[in-house]
Formats: sequence, C-alpha cells, structure tokens
Amino acid sequence: MTDADTGRLAAVKLRAIASTIGFTTDNAEERDFPFGAGLTHQHRGALYVIRDHIRTIGPTLLWMQKHQITEVDLVIEGDAGIPARRAQSLTCNLRVWQMHNGNLQPATPAPHLPKIQPPDSHEQFTSLIQQCGADVVREHGILTGEVLGLEICRVVDTPEGPKLEVGVGAIDRETFQLVHAHRSIEDSLTEVATIVRQHRTPGAPHHPLGKMAGERLLRHHVLNNPHLINATTLQPAEPPLPRTSLRDHNPCVATGTTTANEPLIAVFTDTIDIDIIGFAIDAIEREHSTAELTLVAESRNITPSLRSTMNHITHRVRFEEILSE
Repeated sequence: MTDADTGRLAAVKLRAIASTIGFTTDNAEERDFPFGAGLTHQHRGALYVIRDHIRTIGPTLLWMQKHQITEVDLVIEGDAGIPARRAQSLTCNLRVWQMHNGNLQPATPAPHLPKIQPPDSHEQFTSLIQQCGADVVREHGILTGEVLGLEICRVVDTPEGPKLEVGVGAIDRETFQLVHAHRSIEDSLTEVATIVRQHRTPGAPHHPLGKMAGERLLRHHVLNNPHLINATTLQPAEPPLPRTSLRDHNPCVATGTTTANEPLIAVFTDTIDIDIIGFAIDAIEREHSTAELTLVAESRNITPSLRSTMNHITHRVRFEEILSE
C-alpha cells in the first residue's frame, strides 16, 4: 500500500468514528499526516494512525504546531499502549485512543519492560570479549560485545549450549561461522575488533562499518569524555525497547551524574529524529523519572523543530551539541 492509499484509507476511517471521540466533521479540513490522516477544526485536531504507531508522538506534536492545534485526539489502529504511556509525560492536551477489531476505546498505557539480566551461563564469555578488544554490553537479557559502539559479537543459545558468535548482525554472524569455522573464536573476534576499530576512528576513510550505529559511536566518545556534557560519571544503559536491527537508526542511553552531583539520563542520536521525544520520555521514565534529561547530538542534528517538540514534556531537558568531526 502506498502512502497515498494509506492516507485515503485513514481519512475514511477517521470520518467514520469522529463523532465517537466528540469531534464534529462539519467544516473540518482534511490534513496530511505521514502515518495516516488528520482533520482540523479551529483549535482542535484528530489523527488516525495506520502504521508506525510507536513513532507517532513526535510527528503528532509537529503536526499540532504546523496547524496551530491546542488539543488533539490520536486514534491508533492496533496496540496503542506505548504511545499512551509516552503521552502521559506531555504538557499538551493529547488524548490517545485505540481502535482494535472495530472497537474504539481510550488507550491503556503499557508498562515498561522489566529489566532482565543475561543468563549466568552467558556471563562466562565476558572475559573473552574483553580480552579480544571489545566492550561487554548487556541489554534486555542479551550479552554482546561492541567496538566503538558497533556490535561485533553476541552470545546465543544453541542446542549444544550458549555460544559466542562473531559478526556484525545476524546475517554476518551466520556467514562468518561458515567461512571461518576452522579458526578459533579468539582469533576471529580479535581480527574483527581490529578491522572495526580501523574504520570507526576519526579520520578513517568512509566505510559502511564507520556509519553503522552512529549514535553508539557518539555515546562511546562521550562515555570516555563525560565533561563534554557536564557529567562526572557516565555508564551505558539499555534502551527502553530492544533494537530492531543494527542497520536501523536506534537512539541509545547512558546514565550518570552531573557536575552538580544530580542524576542524569543522556539520550544520544546521530540523525534528525522527529520522534526522539518518545524515546527520551521512555528512557527517563524507565531509568530515573526525576533525573535531568540531556539530549546529546551533533550540532547539525539539533534543529528548531526538535527543540520545539522537547518543550512539550514534563521533564527538565538540556541539549548538548557535539561538534561534527
């Protein structure tokens, strides 16, 4: 289905249920919305979301700003629990509804994912990962090794027991096993760590390995230089939701203390992310709801629209611009 088809279908559905949410369609104007369709009437708006519902909070705030809307009803087709949870930390009048199997009801905020540690049987690989030049990372029960923020190995369960697989992503790990089955895991991991480091250091020629997981490369740099964001201590923290892919853009998190000895939650992005606000809300609410929230990005990625959306959350927000290399 094309974006145009999605918009037309969403517009029809929105008009059909508008009265249910107290929105009159008389004299209402249809408005484009990237994930569905919208209607506006005076200061009020309504949106119907058909796809990418998890990433709708930021685009909704920008849409409200564009059309000078002060309150909006956000109707999501499918599970609306995560957007409803994030909407609780907004200062604007945004109501989230869930449309499921033809039934419309106020969305129930989803709970945050519990924190799960990797199994003890996986921890046996930590010293090997470190000896081969990678950093040990634990996220959502998974143990991995990263070099300058890029995952190069992961512990997986097999019928024979836990196994450390080498490679950047699932496909690369599978290919690596087939091609280098004769080599020791130590030699393979050390070689990959060396290659990745060469491509991710400042001044290295352009290479795909240098561009992947750019937000984690930025975090690695700041973890080693916490003064860049006025922090005294910093350590990596898991994202509020598991990463979908190493090749997709995925903001990341660190926790620590400021120079004023206050708790700090830092969120890192390496692109202009129109929904970084949703991720940031989840990160601070899951880690430390009263901490200072710091958004860290290269200066070119901190845009006026980003600042405007972050003005709508109930938490203290500080921006730290890192000079582009």
